[in-house]
Amino acid sequence: MLDELIKSIVSETVKQTLQELETLDQRKQQAPDIMTTQQLADYLGMSVQWVYEHTKELPHEKRGRKTLFIKSEIDEWREQQREEKENKKQKTIKINSAKPRQGLYKIV
Repeated sequence: MLDELIKSIVSETVKQTLQELETLDQRKQQAPDIMTTQQLADYLGMSVQWVYEHTKELPHEKRGRKTLFIKSEIDEWREQQREEKENKKQKTIKINSAKPRQGLYKIV
């Protein structure tokens, strides 16, 4: 009986999570080509405050007092960030593997 209850709870939780992810994915697909700060926050899954804090790093345009973000430029920026992160990770791996290892051997 307890097993059935746990399975039911897990099943409902998974269904609800999948529905939320599908809704989020649909919002991302429906994102306009030119986005406001709020729309960009929704698209990235971040807070509006995060967008404001990172505006200097993000590709954007100023039109009067408005800050606008072009979806294709944001997508390119995100891909570039992923590549830089991967390159940095690879460099770290190379540096760490090139260092002589000290203290790895136990003297018996």
